[in-house]
Amino acid sequence: MSIVYQLIPLLAAFAEGLIVISVPGKMCGRKYKNSKNILLTLGFSAFYAVLVTAMNSLVPYPYAVTVLAMIYSFAVPFVLSKRNIALNFASVMMTWFFYYVLDYVISFGIIFAVGIEYSDVMLLVPKLIEIFVFFAFSKIYPKVRLLGKKNLYVLFSVSLIAFTLLSVISGLIFSDSVFVMQMSLMLSAVFVVLSFIATITAVSINTKYEKEKREGSIMAATNEMMEKNFAELQNAQNTMYQQIHDFKNHIRTIGGMIEKDDAAKAYVEELLSADYNKVRRCNCGNKVIDSIINCKIAGAQAAGINFDYQVRLSSDLYLSSVDLCAILANQIDNAIEACENMPEKSNKTVSVKIWQKEAFAFFKVMNPCKENPFDASKQLKSTKRDSEGLHGFGIKNIAKTVEYYGGTLKNDYKNGIFTSVVMVPNNNSVQE
Repeated sequence: MSIVYQLIPLLAAFAEGLIVISVPGKMCGRKYKNSKNILLTLGFSAFYAVLVTAMNSLVPYPYAVTVLAMIYSFAVPFVLSKRNIALNFASVMMTWFFYYVLDYVISFGIIFAVGIEYSDVMLLVPKLIEIFVFFAFSKIYPKVRLLGKKNLYVLFSVSLIAFTLLSVISGLIFSDSVFVMQMSLMLSAVFVVLSFIATITAVSINTKYEKEKREGSIMAATNEMMEKNFAELQNAQNTMYQQIHDFKNHIRTIGGMIEKDDAAKAYVEELLSADYNKVRRCNCGNKVIDSIINCKIAGAQAAGINFDYQVRLSSDLYLSSVDLCAILANQIDNAIEACENMPEKSNKTVSVKIWQKEAFAFFKVMNPCKENPFDASKQLKSTKRDSEGLHGFGIKNIAKTVEYYGGTLKNDYKNGIFTSVVMVPNNNSVQE
């Protein structure tokens, strides 16, 4: 039994090492596959346990042991994770802070609740609870990667200062003065709560900001790419139609050269009578709208989807080409995708209508929908399975662009038909 008691500090140190090594690894992103990562994590945690236990028996200053243990934990992520100094430092320091907070709260909570003196046996209980708590929140750790370098260094600094202050305050608890002890307990409790709330709030706000910033950059790049692609496709279509025109001229020339060959002449006439341009091309006067609709018509027909459109422009559109792509192309893409999810024998039709009224431009796209796309809170549901991917960017892109111009986006579902209507101001001021 004495051997078991002797192993308790070693097991407690192993549990501590498992937390301060595995949690930062989860935040930073693993470099190795699961099996190798698990073995390395367990190995580094075991070495941590031996190192800390040995130092506790040799070094008379507890704070010195903590500093050496922290130095060791700062080095490990550079082996197990991708080498991002700011992310590694912030994740390790934040883990140490929350670990210290949990250890402090749980340990003293047990002592005050149960009313027993602190002993080696009590070392293991808080550690087991801490492991459970840390791993219960493991899904949120990767979100730290969304923070920028500047925010990571701020988070590192705040966690370091909070950790240091809490260490000093908690050290006063064992003072001989009852008054100092009581004040230390009160200050510690308040500090723990405030630090915990402040850190969580800061991380949540920064994570949301960085995510929105990243999405904004991706959407802007996507819009510019769409504009470029539609322009290139329009040029390719124009070239193709010009080649068809030239091809017919060549056939006519050949037909004149073989007047006496009835069979050849009949074949030439058959080639000339063939309709090489069955698609009714859009030619509304706006090159961007023409490019988008003409390209989407081809894609819809290839997927067996009917495509109707009506464009009535009484004046120029003052929306930028990039923003016009963000609105119209995403509306049509969403409609085509919804039609592709419809049963084979159903009526798959995408209807596009663009018009102007007074100082506003309207973009209306209608399509059949297999089921109600709105959830209970009237929000559009994503049809993508990958929750971490870029799904939902189409709707976000439209909404963000419409908001920029001070317009409105209205999505509606009725009798199996989904309708998306965008209204944006159309005047010179939108470009300013």
